Amino acid sequence: MGTGGTLRASTCQEGTLFDTIINVYSGDCDALACVGGNNDDSLCGTQISVGASTFTWVSQPGVVYYIVVFGSRGEVGRFEISVQEA
Repeated sequence: MGTGGTLRASTCQEGTLFDTIINVYSGDCDALACVGGNNDDSLCGTQISVGASTFTWVSQPGVVYYIVVFGSRGEVGRFEISVQEA
């Protein structure tokens, strides 16, 4: 849920075991609008050897955001995500 502040969704966690892509959407399920996304955040640090991703956006108060995580090149696996104010 949007706070009116800047939010950051990230798979730059030790539990992420494959190359991820993050997309963030808002709107109704029948008409989702892409807010944006990221593939491979070079700022994740050296503790994550896979291509983890981070996306930061300015949220709107009360808006529900849907975060989709999927694998680059069709990869699948376990991931850990954090969502927090930036």
